[in-house]
Amino acid sequence: MELRPEVEQYIKHIECVRRYSKHTITAYRTDLKQFSYFLKGDLLTASRKDVREFLIDLQANKYSFRSINRKLEVLRSFYRYYRKFTDFENYPCSFVRNLRFEKPRGTYLTVEKIREVLDAIQPGGNRKIVRDQLVLELLYQTGCRADEIINLRKKDVNFRKRQIKVVGKGKVERLIPLSKRVVKLIKVHLKLWKDKNTGLFLLTNNKGKPLYPMYLWRLIRKYFKVNTIGVGVSAHTIRHSCATHLYHNRAPIKAIRDLLGHRSLRSTEAYLHLDLKSLIRIYNDSHPKAGTVRKKRGGHLSDLRAAKGERRETK
Repeated sequence: MELRPEVEQYIKHIECVRRYSKHTITAYRTDLKQFSYFLKGDLLTASRKDVREFLIDLQANKYSFRSINRKLEVLRSFYRYYRKFTDFENYPCSFVRNLRFEKPRGTYLTVEKIREVLDAIQPGGNRKIVRDQLVLELLYQTGCRADEIINLRKKDVNFRKRQIKVVGKGKVERLIPLSKRVVKLIKVHLKLWKDKNTGLFLLTNNKGKPLYPMYLWRLIRKYFKVNTIGVGVSAHTIRHSCATHLYHNRAPIKAIRDLLGHRSLRSTEAYLHLDLKSLIRIYNDSHPKAGTVRKKRGGHLSDLRAAKGERRETK
């Protein structure tokens, strides 16, 4: 089914002006096609009743609440565009609310499981294993998305400053620091692959062509085996793990947001998994009446001195 003219105009806008990612544009195009097929007519003639009936139809066809809400947000964006840039005044999404549900958090791995896998990789002089190791180290140490790692170019690596330049969603660039270990690994990788990798990209397959998402997925499943780890691991799982481990080690949430390339703290919050140990630590460090708890758990030196001073005054 071909796109209707009004949809094509909007797609060009989000592609050229808003500069959405390819995956986002594909998703928006698919959702608008689906609504157009349901409506069997011009989307600009749709009413609020049409939108609601479309959502009901999606529920009847067993779409998840998350998917339905996403499609509704696409319709809102579509009609906001026409209200802003044309004489179109109708807004059929008014008073149509999102479906309420508890959003499941993504899975993450413990520090021990991540280390167990990464430390077990001993490439020696095997360049394929060196590349595999570099991909996994970059994913975990930078928290980058799969596409960001795939599209990383050689010129994006600054060896002197030990950082990489990443192009994220909306073509927004950000700088991410690297550890000495990863910088050294990049140098080894480039040396071993110099005869095959003659292009712009840092990471390539055995034929010298850029990696692709399915290749990355297979690579991750090769090392993070489901029967060993207990869950299916993806690049997004490693990204969740990176954010969660930073938070458990007291990294400010705003710094984690900047590292991950999120626009809002709400997006970052969904990545953080607070375990009981971390919750106790935050309570002990933050609550004004938690001084005795700090003392019992061998807290800060200043807390112990303060406690001793209080006992002397009592005597």
